[in-house]
Amino acid sequence: MSNQLIEARLCELFGELMEHGFARICGSIMYLQWTKSKAYPLMEGCTIFLLDLLIEGHGGYLETNPLTSPEHEFVVLDDKIASISYSWTMDISIIKQVFTAIIFATEVLGRTEDDIVQHVKKACPRLLPTKIVENGLIMD
Repeated sequence: MSNQLIEARLCELFGELMEHGFARICGSIMYLQWTKSKAYPLMEGCTIFLLDLLIEGHGGYLETNPLTSPEHEFVVLDDKIASISYSWTMDISIIKQVFTAIIFATEVLGRTEDDIVQHVKKACPRLLPTKIVENGLIMD
């Protein structure tokens, strides 16, 4: 199996983890060994990537930048259409979910002193908060 196929399968597997509730899967005794040998290394790599992706932005918050989202075009000051911006809400939401999952996994596996957990715990309160507009909608 090629490395690209393996990476694609790991990404698919991680997506399934997030979709089905990592806490529910990893909390089961049946999946403890699987969590330790397969899921945790995958989440650890993903977390390292996300920590490296974050930069300190406006107001000291951790943000992703630059990002492009062609389906979310907007008009900038000179009436040009743009789709590159700081920290799309979806990106920060995914990062928060991954960070929550790895913290939970380290608790399940008894690895709460791992360096990566300490970095994540420092980063979490600095993640850009979700912006809600007056009518209650989430801004992107």
